Amino acid sequence: MSRHLRNGALLAAAGLLLTAAAPAAAAGRATDSGTASLRGSGHVSVPAFPDDEIIFSVDAHSRYDDPMKQPFPSQSWGTARLSHSHAGYGTYWYSVAVDCLVTGGNTATVTGVIVETNPESQKYVGDRVGFGVTDLGHHDRVSFTGPRQDGDPELRKCMAPATFLEMADGNLTVVDANHW
Repeated sequence: MSRHLRNGALLAAAGLLLTAAAPAAAAGRATDSGTASLRGSGHVSVPAFPDDEIIFSVDAHSRYDDPMKQPFPSQSWGTARLSHSHAGYGTYWYSVAVDCLVTGGNTATVTGVIVETNPESQKYVGDRVGFGVTDLGHHDRVSFTGPRQDGDPELRKCMAPATFLEMADGNLTVVDANHW
């Protein structure tokens, strides 16, 4: 499998499954409840693959029991899904069980473990992947890591790259826990 094909599969797998998009909200809405969330879905624009269809969805939550002690949540849960229909190669996808959601204003970082994927990518089940999100109200920005390649170290919880891709449509809503 080529590197681009694997990366596409990872994108598909890393995407989060969301059955219903979150209602529209102000970008980076905050709450003092000690809980945070990231919800939504949409198509991702990838300039290198203009004919590909990449769909990302997420429904992730976290709770901060003692938010003044550290920036990381005491508990995170949810799902994510990435599906990448790669022109000429087929569709690759994976579903992720969220193990960390960290928010700050209108940004979020999500990590999780791949729990299900297309048959050709079964070797990635159990790998941790990361997603970054910037909630801009429209044309949100996202980023993804892929599953580990041979020899790569495991991705740490709560780590993801800067948001380098734009959503073509859809909406991702960050609700910050206002934990600091």
